[in-house]
Amino acid sequence: MEDDLATISLQDVERADTTALPIVGLLLLVVFGTFSAAVLPLILAIIRIPLALVVIYPIASASPITTSVTSIVSIIGLGLSIDYSLFITRRFREELARGRDTREAMAWTVGCLRAPSCWNSCGGMPLRCQYQAFRWREAVSR
Repeated sequence: MEDDLATISLQDVERADTTALPIVGLLLLVVFGTFSAAVLPLILAIIRIPLALVVIYPIASASPITTSVTSIVSIIGLGLSIDYSLFITRRFREELARGRDTREAMAWTVGCLRAPSCWNSCGGMPLRCQYQAFRWREAVSR
């Protein structure tokens, strides 16, 4: 009976993910306005959710946990990724509104994110990669 419940729960999570992710993607595109900004939360979620599951694995192997943990991790991972991405985008737009050019605004945004070490270690990497790609593209175009 317990195996049947676990199987049904996993199927429900898969169905919810396949339904929710496209809807979330469209909403992010509307909210952020650009494809690259809308994809950033999804990239962060792709990084964070497996990392969280890796952390949970030793706990799950040592003691029994509920089958809803994977859906909870997915919801929290995606939610935090969207939250951080909104913060980054808002901060970048604030810097542009202050009169900085795109390069300076990106540098100030990344500079503000250096303080939280947890953010730096997990989530800041895609933003840094995007910043480095921006700098490389700008250097090539000169």
